[in-house]
Amino acid sequence: MTSDSTGEHPTARSGRGARVRAWLQIIVGVLTITLLTWTVVSNWAAFLAAMQQMNPWFVLAAAVCIFAGLSVNMLSWRGVVRALGVRLGYRDASRVFFVSQLSKYVPGGIWPIVVSAQRGKAVGLPPRISVASMTIALLVGVTVGAVYSTGALFLVPSVRERYWWAPLLLLTCGVIVLAPPVLNRLIAIAFRLLRHEPIPPLRTGPFAWAIVWSTISWGLLGFGLAFLVLAIQDISAFEFLISVASYAIAWVCGFLAIIAPAGAGVREVVLGLTLGTFMPAASVLAVVVVDRIMMTLGDVAVLVYTIGGRPLRRPAPEPGASPVFVTRKYPPSVGGMETLASNTYRALQRADGRTHLIALGKSNLHLVWWFPVASIRLLIRCLHRDEKVILFGDALTWSILGWIPRAFNITAVPMVMGLDVTYTHPLYRMIVHPALRRAPRIIAISAATRAEVLALGIAPERVHVVVLGLTPEDDLPYSRQEARRRIEARYGIEPGDIALLTTGRLVKRKGVRWLVEEVLPVLADRYVYLIGGDGPERTQIEDSIRSSGVADRVRLLGRLSEEQRRELLHGVDLYVQPNIAVDGDVEGFGLVVTESSQAGLLTLAANREGLADAVRDGVTGILVPSGDAAAWVEQIEKCAADPDRLRRASAYQRAAREQYSVEAMASQLLENLRAAADDARSGDRPRQRS
Repeated sequence: MTSDSTGEHPTARSGRGARVRAWLQIIVGVLTITLLTWTVVSNWAAFLAAMQQMNPWFVLAAAVCIFAGLSVNMLSWRGVVRALGVRLGYRDASRVFFVSQLSKYVPGGIWPIVVSAQRGKAVGLPPRISVASMTIALLVGVTVGAVYSTGALFLVPSVRERYWWAPLLLLTCGVIVLAPPVLNRLIAIAFRLLRHEPIPPLRTGPFAWAIVWSTISWGLLGFGLAFLVLAIQDISAFEFLISVASYAIAWVCGFLAIIAPAGAGVREVVLGLTLGTFMPAASVLAVVVVDRIMMTLGDVAVLVYTIGGRPLRRPAPEPGASPVFVTRKYPPSVGGMETLASNTYRALQRADGRTHLIALGKSNLHLVWWFPVASIRLLIRCLHRDEKVILFGDALTWSILGWIPRAFNITAVPMVMGLDVTYTHPLYRMIVHPALRRAPRIIAISAATRAEVLALGIAPERVHVVVLGLTPEDDLPYSRQEARRRIEARYGIEPGDIALLTTGRLVKRKGVRWLVEEVLPVLADRYVYLIGGDGPERTQIEDSIRSSGVADRVRLLGRLSEEQRRELLHGVDLYVQPNIAVDGDVEGFGLVVTESSQAGLLTLAANREGLADAVRDGVTGILVPSGDAAAWVEQIEKCAADPDRLRRASAYQRAAREQYSVEAMASQLLENLRAAADDARSGDRPRQRS
């Protein structure tokens, strides 16, 4: 084993150096964002005034130039690849280049080259060609940018008079370095020192085009910056040219500052220095911020080139691939989606201990930072060499993050609930529905949800139902009789009363207000209705309680603690879930009724939407016609008078624990994920129905 004089293995020292660089980049990135935010906030009035006076047409022109410049930059890399003897179509070149460029925001510095090598294999590009072409394209870009930078200085009269030779010298050096005979020699030496197999020599014609495309790209990106300057104030032709060249100066400086991720911070400072020679500080700040935002959004926008086209040739995940579960709703945040996500992860983890979780356990207010962080985490997972299949916990998360595994040709599948499909907001539908139509396979949590998905025009063979499962909770440390005594004392219930219970979010489709108005007044006074939970329907429910004359028989309990919820499930007489029809709002499944059945509580549920999957009529509970008050009154009275109610509830409990088990759910999930991987491997992806 080779070691240096310190006795430390070089590989270990190299790995430690890479980690130090990565942490330095993270620190610099955070400091840059903090400093830029502080600068904007401390100069907010002037910054806002500068932003408001920006001419929208020039801003649009800047956006077009930036998008075009980033697109043309891909053609430069494609020219280098062609110069190395490999032909790539526009679509394949885009799918390699643009994804690799997005990874430059990941700390570490080498990700664009690593990603291009991995993506290149999927289109038949040998890794050594991918690495060499990306490195050469970077060298071309830096050299051309440096010439632009010096050319900018040549525009200054005093510099032109004293240092006229500087741009000519740099241009000469650039021509020498980029001359194929010289560059071929340098590349051969580098590969020999690295003990790698040599690459083919660069061909002059295609390589010359690579330089031309790089020159055009620099010009377009520079024009983008200049149009942003022009959007704020009138400038002379000289100042316009300085603005064009300033982008190249800033980019080259940012590239040389290797500890700044994607040049963040360094470029902004350099732009401030160059543009500050003829612009007020607040205007410079506005231009710098908008340009950085446009460049970042542009890096994402050019991914449009990667959508569609023929599939990449990278092998699909093997059936033994490890699952990755991505969800924006997870405990300790509370709700139905969080419960579903928790049980889904538990099921996958039980079936495959390698399951990886990317989740948000906070409110929706945190989505603004979670989606960017989750995208980076998901990108890093996709870069790992282990085979994987990815399950997204809802349609919105799939719509926003699903492009990442698709870009790497990694099998990914969304799991959808009813509201995922039926939510009526136009912007939501515009984003989510097309994304669902692109999914190779969709997992629906109920037959009702599947029907809503099919209504989008998605082929039936692509939509599969997975029966959800729960892990039964441990029995309480006290008897049901003790639980009954406790709720009688806590909620003022008499021993002879029949206690009905509904828990969950108070929304119209749950039918709580309907039951208060239509069913409870018909029942005898000994029927008491306990309502656990909160939500937008609460005020209307309170009004209905007063207007229906049942205030002494209804207990609005608000949010329940875990102890209170379990105590109620073991101490009341019947669980009722009287859902009603509401346009645009469907019950995806209804975990609460599965949970109540598994707790040994006789459960009555409306025979509609996902509840029909969550309750097996006469097996795990009782289904009652939705919206039929007479049927509900009859069934509640019948169950309350049944002398075998407890025995019947016990039988339903055993069936619910068997049929809605986590093990059964895990088996169905893995079967669907592996079937999706098999379809990808064979190229058998069902087409969208027209």
